[in-house]
Amino acid sequence: MHGIVGNAKNKDVLNVAIAVNYSWNGIEPEKLPFIEKLTEEANVDIKWSIYDQNEWSRQLPLYMQEKKQPDIYINCFSESEFSEYQDKFMPLDEIMEKYAPDIEKAYREDAQLRSYSEQRDGRIYGLAVRKPYRPSVWQKWIINQEWLDRLNLKVPETWEELKFVLRAFRDQDANGNGEKRYHLYMNYTRKDCCVRNRQQ
Repeated sequence: MHGIVGNAKNKDVLNVAIAVNYSWNGIEPEKLPFIEKLTEEANVDIKWSIYDQNEWSRQLPLYMQEKKQPDIYINCFSESEFSEYQDKFMPLDEIMEKYAPDIEKAYREDAQLRSYSEQRDGRIYGLAVRKPYRPSVWQKWIINQEWLDRLNLKVPETWEELKFVLRAFRDQDANGNGEKRYHLYMNYTRKDCCVRNRQQ
């Protein structure tokens, strides 16, 4: 675990714990543009406590015995773990309308969306990471629309059309740099999920 502390001057300080996996790769959260914008607009500083996800899971009972707990947890609890330590969290329902009106409105208008954050007692103690894909899928395919437009191609809908498009990307200067013959390959692992292009 390591902490990253900003220089707070006349600002409230939030203590935030986040559990990350190996893909985090040394990213410093306070340097992320949206975090900089958020802290500036809210006039707060954040003291980050960053834990390895595996270490956090193993040491969770010890961490939860500490008297001083972080103000916010990110990616730190499974459903079962949260249920075990639910008494340590403050319900957000009563303050969402004042402090998070857009989220409160979204939850009010979409019962399914609210259900992703709702616990068994009907209260909300944390916000869901994301709304599931519809339809629910394990992988999402994406394709470069600018390359399609440059070559006057449509989005492929069959395997044969996909093969045709990929050959065109490879042979017809899809990225517009004046050079042709690109080797396109797709790669998926737990650590790296991407589509890359490489000049031969």
